[in-house]
Amino acid sequence: MILLIFWQKFTTAASDKRLAYGEQFTVKIDLKDSGVGPEDLKLTMLHPPFTTHGYSKSQRMLVLEPVSFVDSQITAVAPASGKLAPPGYYLLYVVHRGLPSRGMWVHIQ
Repeated sequence: MILLIFWQKFTTAASDKRLAYGEQFTVKIDLKDSGVGPEDLKLTMLHPPFTTHGYSKSQRMLVLEPVSFVDSQITAVAPASGKLAPPGYYLLYVVHRGLPSRGMWVHIQ
């Protein structure tokens, strides 16, 4: 139960869901812990795999460092190119002190 104190949720209506390569984007989280700093947060993007004949391909995880964190709003920079993150949909997570949030679908191109 103590982990629920630190579990963050996106405020999806106030978060960017369309990302552009190398551009800044913002996400808003419902913050329950008042003592959080940028060093406590990370953003991860997971590209879902596709499976063929029992073999999964294309899965990847990208770790993005926040540029700023003000009033429960995180600003970060999207991956620089399609070589790191092929265009498409990704699950974006906020990781707060090692505990991931519920994912939010974003699209990058």
